[in-house]
Amino acid sequence: MNKQLRLAHWMFLTAAILAIFAGCAQNTPDAVFNRGMKAYQENDLIAASIYFDDFITKFPDNERSWDAYNLLALCYYRMRDFGSARGVYEELQNKGSLPANMVLECSQAIGRLYAEEGNLEKAQAVFEDVIEKATGPEPKINSYWMLASMYGKQKQAEKAHEYLETILKVADSDLEDVTTKVTTKLQALEASADIYKASDEFSKARDEYARSLDVAKSATGVVWATDARQNAVINWANTYVSAGDYVSAATIYDHLQNNPYIQDAVKPQLIVYKIQSLERLFSGDDGKYTPEETAVLVHEHHRMIDNYDNTDYGTNARVEIASLIKDTTPDEAKKLLDEAIARYEKVIAEPPSPDKPVLAMFQIANAYIKMEMWDQAEQALERIKLTYSDVPEAMKQAQAMVDYIQKQKAAAAETAAPLPDEAGGDAATGAEQGG
Repeated sequence: MNKQLRLAHWMFLTAAILAIFAGCAQNTPDAVFNRGMKAYQENDLIAASIYFDDFITKFPDNERSWDAYNLLALCYYRMRDFGSARGVYEELQNKGSLPANMVLECSQAIGRLYAEEGNLEKAQAVFEDVIEKATGPEPKINSYWMLASMYGKQKQAEKAHEYLETILKVADSDLEDVTTKVTTKLQALEASADIYKASDEFSKARDEYARSLDVAKSATGVVWATDARQNAVINWANTYVSAGDYVSAATIYDHLQNNPYIQDAVKPQLIVYKIQSLERLFSGDDGKYTPEETAVLVHEHHRMIDNYDNTDYGTNARVEIASLIKDTTPDEAKKLLDEAIARYEKVIAEPPSPDKPVLAMFQIANAYIKMEMWDQAEQALERIKLTYSDVPEAMKQAQAMVDYIQKQKAAAAETAAPLPDEAGGDAATGAEQGG
């Protein structure tokens, strides 16, 4: 055999051996699983489901088989093939080596799939079976959560509230960790309040927030209990806004300034809430305020300046006042606007944190929009585009504001344009008479 023939033969054998090893490498558990993950991440759900099914078939005892089953079911779920997704969990349940807690997790997944396709009767049967078989509180609470959510979405409020009350009882009697117990109870009460608000039962929603406050007050040793108490009080007050009772809401936000559960950092926001309530109260069909209403709003913004001048709230209040008085006292409005712009520019030049400059630039653009100073607003937005061209979200927001300005300018030009008979009617008539 000559040298060239021997070399070709050797190269063929080498290629064949490499191909064999490459084929083996491609069929390792990691390789098959990773192909499935890549397809899933690329949203190729059919390919991903084939790879994960292949993994389960070839490597049933691999440590990743549980993940593969879940991802396969998720592929079917995202393709809205609920029956196949259930089949995955049913197959997984039938594996004799599966621990009892994982069997229950499979059952809960099956129940969720029944609920997703609207088969409430079968979903309820599955969740009740989990509750009966569970030895610890967590699977029971999770199942009650799913039942409450399921009936809440179906507008069956009474049954949803029944399950949420059961969660409260189980949490009280069976959960040992104080933080977990308090968290679970607060979540259940908030869900209950949301259901009442959805059915316009605002008084009952307030009762649930009052119960939340009681739970948070009793949570000694829980680090975030202070925030939970404050949230319960503010959520309680917000129900008056949801109910359209803006007078009561404005009054209550004032009273909360002295509430022991309200932290100092939140107090300026209560003034914002009061102003928003007043704006809703005053808003008419034409979107304009009477002189008396304007005076009330200006007073509240001045109150913000008086109490929180060295904060963003104080700066923003200047813009709000300027926009309210720009037609009646333009000199004072310009003075307040200039002060606000100068403050924003200082933040840009000497940023207290990296995210502040872009926010200040948007605040400048928004201030000019409020003043209906369209050209200046466009210039401010162009500055943002030049400075933050590599930040997609900033570019998107800036363009949306530019589009809004263009619409406002077009509407103003259309309003200012003379009617046809005003623009040329007399001339046409004169031509006819002259003829």
